[in-house]
Amino acid sequence: MDAHCIIFSKSYTGKRNPRTCHLPFHEIYCNFGDVIETKVRKYIESHDLLRKEDNVIVGLSGGADSVSLLSILRNLGIRCIAAHCNFHLRGAESDRDETFCRELCEKSGVKLIVQHFDVGTRMKSTGESIEMACRTLRYDWWNSMIEKGIGDYIAVGHHREDNIETFFINLLRGCGLRGLKGMQPCNGRIIRPLLDITRQEIESYLLDKGIGYVTDSTNLEDEFRRNKLRLNILPLIEKEFPGGMDAISRTIDNLTGNHTLYRHLTEEMRKRFTDDCGRIDVRTLSQSMPCPDTALFELISPWGLNISHAKNILASLDDDTRGGKWYGGCLLDRGLLYPPVTCESETCDCIKINHISPEEFRSILSEKSINPDAIYLDSNAVDTTRLRLRRWRHGDRIAPFGMKGTRLVSDILSDAKLSMIEKRDVRILEYDGMVLWVVGMRPSRHFPITKKTRKVAVITCPR
Repeated sequence: MDAHCIIFSKSYTGKRNPRTCHLPFHEIYCNFGDVIETKVRKYIESHDLLRKEDNVIVGLSGGADSVSLLSILRNLGIRCIAAHCNFHLRGAESDRDETFCRELCEKSGVKLIVQHFDVGTRMKSTGESIEMACRTLRYDWWNSMIEKGIGDYIAVGHHREDNIETFFINLLRGCGLRGLKGMQPCNGRIIRPLLDITRQEIESYLLDKGIGYVTDSTNLEDEFRRNKLRLNILPLIEKEFPGGMDAISRTIDNLTGNHTLYRHLTEEMRKRFTDDCGRIDVRTLSQSMPCPDTALFELISPWGLNISHAKNILASLDDDTRGGKWYGGCLLDRGLLYPPVTCESETCDCIKINHISPEEFRSILSEKSINPDAIYLDSNAVDTTRLRLRRWRHGDRIAPFGMKGTRLVSDILSDAKLSMIEKRDVRILEYDGMVLWVVGMRPSRHFPITKKTRKVAVITCPR
């Protein structure tokens, strides 16, 4: 590894002078590495992040944060596997980082898994920014390793300053308690054991242990919003308001506690205003709760609706007497807000297929015992593995049996004088993108039974 690739803290001289290492006096003569490892161990225990029998996948970039995280966890006796992402965004520097991680893990006896990504292709297909594309690819890969049983948790090296930067980014975007509480020690299978450690402590720890690391040159550029905070704004705040970072960190801790209480009260409110079918009694909520728009937003945000939806729903209550209105896939009808349909398509298990002979079909016709919940098709003409059941959508068209041309499914539903709630539950049986059947209402003229039919497929679907 070239010497210029390994960067050590400039704020710690190695002489343990109080003016340079910025430690409390009683810690100056201690082994600094042991002090930090003890601090992290207590943090892990206080938040119940890990047990010693857990296998942890450490997201290893080669930077100071992830290198120190790997070292600390291993020294605490936790079994670790390292995972490195090479996004190939910085040319030779990206390959340098991978080489460093390989050498570090080989020297430490840690298993390393490396994954290469094509970020450009991801961005073209999704329209995501570079940052978001990298984040999605990284977390999807990590989660896939958890699903495969490679590890129990993903450990990432976010530290105190990262959390403060997240606080400010969310604050400047405009957010509530959820955003202001910053990062959490544990989010599902993602854990952050270093959230109580400062960047300076991380660099001093590595110097004390004699461990090198690499630096991402883009972290020194203030092109990105987070870098502007890190390089320009937060140092200025600390300069003008000494101890400001400590105060902000305490504020984040306070807001985390506030949010925990807030979530508890929100769940109590959800039980009060939501029935067994998941419908929210918006009218009662609006008459019972202070700040009803905020209260409603908390109940509908898991459905993907925002505060503007909440305000619009409440504003339309006075007009909610005839029919209903749709808000982001949710139906408001007579003061009740119905949840959105959670799945667009349903499994083939919902579709029941039987086969009968043409003679049996003719007998059914003569006896006028056609099942209205079934569609009868030429079994040899249709590949039943290509059927798909889904909810109807505006713009769907069907070529009705016995008619020429096509009709909008919405017109068929209106002709049937279905209510908004009944329309909401109508399903479509689709065949390669073609509407084959408005379930229980109108079949298409595709794959009809003819004189040449040798076997009849009887397909039933739930309404």
